[in-house]
Amino acid sequence: MEFVIQPEPDPDEREAVELALERLLKPQQVPPAYESRWRDQGITENLDCEDQAPGRDQ
Repeated sequence: MEFVIQPEPDPDEREAVELALERLLKPQQVPPAYESRWRDQGITENLDCEDQAPGRDQ
């Protein structure tokens, strides 16, 4: 991807700006913890117990 930067920075500054923009514009990846089976089981367990939560009308 080509970036237009004004005023034109010196080569070292341009490289730093391009690197920062590439990191910011890179597609976001899900953190590894979000893909764990342990987390999925905890969410499922909590969803199964929702209707038993305190304060809910029966």
